[in-house]
Amino acid sequence: MTKKSHAAEVEPDRVTYTVHEIVDYICRRHQLVWTTNGDIYALDPRNTKIQYDLDDDRFYDHAAATLFDDELRGDRTIPPTTWASAVRIAKGRVRQRPNQNRIPVALRAYHDPANQTLIIDLQNDDDEFVQITPGGWEIVDRPGGVIFTRSENQNPPLPRPVRTAPEDRDRIVRAWARAFGVGVDDSRFLLISGWSTLVFLSDLDRPGLGMYGPSGSGKTDRSKFVLSLVDPVDELDGVSTAEAAEVTSRESYVVTFDNLGNSFTDTFSDWFSKLVTGYMAKRRKLYTTNGVSRWKLKAPAMFTGLNVPTMKEDAKERLVAIEWATADADPAGKTAVRQRWPESLRSEVLGVVLDALVVLLGEYDTPRPELAAQRDLGRLKDYASMLHVLDSQGWPGGSRMTAYLDAMGTARVADAEENLIVRLVRQWFRSEAGSKTTEISPSDLLAALARQANLGEFHGDHRVVGMGKTLTLDGDTVTTKQLGNRLRESERQFRAVGVQVEKTSKGGSKGVRWTFSEVEVPEEG
Repeated sequence: MTKKSHAAEVEPDRVTYTVHEIVDYICRRHQLVWTTNGDIYALDPRNTKIQYDLDDDRFYDHAAATLFDDELRGDRTIPPTTWASAVRIAKGRVRQRPNQNRIPVALRAYHDPANQTLIIDLQNDDDEFVQITPGGWEIVDRPGGVIFTRSENQNPPLPRPVRTAPEDRDRIVRAWARAFGVGVDDSRFLLISGWSTLVFLSDLDRPGLGMYGPSGSGKTDRSKFVLSLVDPVDELDGVSTAEAAEVTSRESYVVTFDNLGNSFTDTFSDWFSKLVTGYMAKRRKLYTTNGVSRWKLKAPAMFTGLNVPTMKEDAKERLVAIEWATADADPAGKTAVRQRWPESLRSEVLGVVLDALVVLLGEYDTPRPELAAQRDLGRLKDYASMLHVLDSQGWPGGSRMTAYLDAMGTARVADAEENLIVRLVRQWFRSEAGSKTTEISPSDLLAALARQANLGEFHGDHRVVGMGKTLTLDGDTVTTKQLGNRLRESERQFRAVGVQVEKTSKGGSKGVRWTFSEVEVPEEG
């Protein structure tokens, strides 16, 4: 039998299957369903693990093996054109069925807020799943009503969760923190434990998680510890572009970026912001002239690197950045660190996480206006609100919502007043710009801010010096590139004081330009 991706002309002395025979086999042997992303999947009633997109090479391989087994005709072949025509006809038959319900497709976790249900694929050899409702959680066989996809090179399974007595919960959570080398009150553990719980709520907009620090600080091992409860991997993926991440997202629940670099480009920042809230991704299918695969891409992301990268403000508000120092590394070495995170503890921790998700599902759509009245909840208000619900369950340690909001640095006017770049730009814009909208080059802006720094206005405890086109803040000289990074990172703080900042590029000698516009100051709360 010749595989379509490598096939040449069929030898004239071989007997081949016809299109009609292949269509009959596909429809007779499989249950064909139309999914919410527009693809047609084949389910094999004899083997619930077989759930393949008809355009997937793995379905061709599966069909080849089972067709030979069923027909006992190993001397016959399927020409690639015959297979392609048969698949197209089979898909057409499915799409012509009246009044059919489309089936959702999920990877690792399926969250159905309308029915207050969450299903997690353990991806183990026993094909087990965890079904969670406000009434509790249980391990079940493959559920109906949703298709769970798995990669060809399947990642390691999740630990099989175990139920523990309520009085054991504090012990388990403290052991969880010790595995990361910190205490339960450490803000880094509060951020990690909150993210590791809410990340299963795939309907929720969840921030990315970044682990940063110098070589030898233990960030990679800790990243794997986090993933071992969510989407286990042997090694972190080294993807560095949005296009590569879209491909990875078809096989991994968490999209990982290992050692990405010290700066997000504007394009990557915009893409990452969309990844958190969700968008429709499109890819042309192989071996077709007009086939396009579409799927909703809304995935949690994990980053590692030496330093927290600079990025646009919108992206910054969607990334929980955790920093580790060389002193955070365990002097006993990697083996000792891994021994603190055995399979038995992971099973207990996942059980505690599932207990928390039972409560979270019941409270998922409950409005909490009192929270917004108390504090700015930042860009991802629902995520902060769910952390508040998690805090109500009494896990040891401090507030996970407070740790998250502190890490986000939710901006208010008071915060903007502490940002020297924001203060200098606002003073320059109001005194020198002379209009409600001003465009300026980075070097000219740096010179303008240097002049502003020498006007003698109060700068608190900070030392601000301007000379020509040189600006020094607290002893550090600000370059045009650093100025650009600070402008991008402070977009929200600028809006808090009535200034909008935009970066534009023009051809010729003008190059990069910055545009400042006067806007209304948003109301607090």
